[in-house]
Amino acid sequence: MRPTTCFQGLTSLLGEYAFTLRLGRARVKSRLAAVTLVACLATGCATAVLTGAGQGGRQLDGRTYEEAREDNWLTGRVNRALINDPLVRGMDIDVSTYDGVVTLGGSVASRAQAARAEALAAATPGVRAVQNRLRINE
Repeated sequence: MRPTTCFQGLTSLLGEYAFTLRLGRARVKSRLAAVTLVACLATGCATAVLTGAGQGGRQLDGRTYEEAREDNWLTGRVNRALINDPLVRGMDIDVSTYDGVVTLGGSVASRAQAARAEALAAATPGVRAVQNRLRINE
């Protein structure tokens, strides 16, 4: 038996069940189909297929997958800018993005580092606003 993806498992679930009803072996095949469905639901990909997540669905926070992907891209760009800057490199700065608004969290050693991190985030193309929640450990 070759391994199948969850989408293939869900597709075969309906087909196998209908096929086995005609052959009178529904009990064995339906158990196999139920196991396939449970395995897919446990991994989460069946939920994505059933809810249409791969076809323009939404994240749990209400964003489309395209919006979430754009926010992830912005988070990566801001992180890259922070890592490449000698003043804030190595600081404990957490970056998150929602709808183009970047939130900086964590701690830095000085006000200058906090201001520089905020300026770097604001200068990143695509960032609409920056919320600076950095703690200063002076």
